[in-house]
Amino acid sequence: MNNPISNLHPDYLYFGFGKWLYYPDRVDCVKKGDFRDVMPVSVQLIPSLYCNFSCPHCCYGCSKDNIQSKGERKSMIMDDAAMSVIIDRLGDAGIKGIVFTGGGEPTLHPHLVDGMRAAVKRGIKIGLFTNGSVLTKSRICQILELEPTFVRVSLDAGTSTVHRLIHGYSRKRNHLPKVLENIELLAKGKLSLNVNTTIGIGTCVEPVNLYDLVEVAHRLREIARHNPVGGIDYLVFRPTVNYFGGKYLRAAQPLLDYVKEHLPGYYEAYHNYLYQGQQLPARLFEQAGEIISGDVSQALANTGVRVINLRTKMLGVTQPARPFQKCRASPWYIFVGPDGTVYNCAELGLDPRVAIGNLLTQSLDDIWHSQRRQEVMNFVDQQGLQTICPPVCLYYELNSCFEKLAQAFQTGGRQRRAALAWLDEQQLRIQSEIASGVYSQPHREFL
Repeated sequence: MNNPISNLHPDYLYFGFGKWLYYPDRVDCVKKGDFRDVMPVSVQLIPSLYCNFSCPHCCYGCSKDNIQSKGERKSMIMDDAAMSVIIDRLGDAGIKGIVFTGGGEPTLHPHLVDGMRAAVKRGIKIGLFTNGSVLTKSRICQILELEPTFVRVSLDAGTSTVHRLIHGYSRKRNHLPKVLENIELLAKGKLSLNVNTTIGIGTCVEPVNLYDLVEVAHRLREIARHNPVGGIDYLVFRPTVNYFGGKYLRAAQPLLDYVKEHLPGYYEAYHNYLYQGQQLPARLFEQAGEIISGDVSQALANTGVRVINLRTKMLGVTQPARPFQKCRASPWYIFVGPDGTVYNCAELGLDPRVAIGNLLTQSLDDIWHSQRRQEVMNFVDQQGLQTICPPVCLYYELNSCFEKLAQAFQTGGRQRRAALAWLDEQQLRIQSEIASGVYSQPHREFL
């Protein structure tokens, strides 16, 4: 059998798809073909659905509007007691990593740091996704002192106009300088505190920021060159994807007007993306790839900032069919909402059709072995992949790998033996890495 992850790009680094191989008990489930029996390694935890931005491409926009319309505060922001219970139950279940993320903007939660500290006390690795606009110097210090595995700041623009348009806020505001200031505080704070936290920057590619991609690189270069030099570890690019429960269309018109004036060749495609549920065209991501490998990489040369282009996702978002028939990877990484609801999928979080239980009333083990979870996974495999799942997702590459393994197991004979031999070979490699303390896959607790 061909190597199931032969397309694993070493330049993906923190976003590599081989991290699952570090968990032998879960690999044993895969060897048996019991993909659903795998217990989660990682969790995306949503402290708050409130956000100071109204991004037209928000993954959860429509879902959040539906939740907020019910007027239940507990569904919008996690109270302190709930956070404590949820983190304890995740710890009891052996969760390895928790990402504090959105939903909304996690740093709007007044007790975010307390929640992060509670997770650390349980021996759980922590990470943070943030838009970077509401952090303060003191809070950055508090977060870095906990030595999170990573902090990733979303920076989808390097100029104020495009940043405002992408994030859907008023002309009276200019959040970009504050975001850049906080990126610098994170980068230099990491160096001064001598903590082993990865500081990353995430950029989603869409028409409005196509020519701003290099401006993002210029802003990061300016920060990296300030004394002390360095501090930013990577800049990662991924495609903007149309989500079934996404978007804030009330913020879309100024963005469309800008595209019509400055990038008219993408106006129709962008209009269809926003209003007709279509995905963005392949030529956009091809053009972005050229900019990333050219001007962006050149701008960040000799800065210590690794440029990562998730090409499999850039390509996959425009393909007519997925390279897998079932979602076998979602058990590895789950999504927990502010009210404790557990969702089978981090990409479809907040959609009640994939809700499988609640950590305020159940243990994760009980949720995992419930009839409801089996019903949700059947729904995703039989209908969801065709109706509500985005074309690429967090699990895209891992699902592609598991599809090849599942086919080999089903075929049997030589192909099955080859698949098992490959898995045994990978486990020997992992054991060697553990013995040496030198790992090929960073951030192993965050699949």
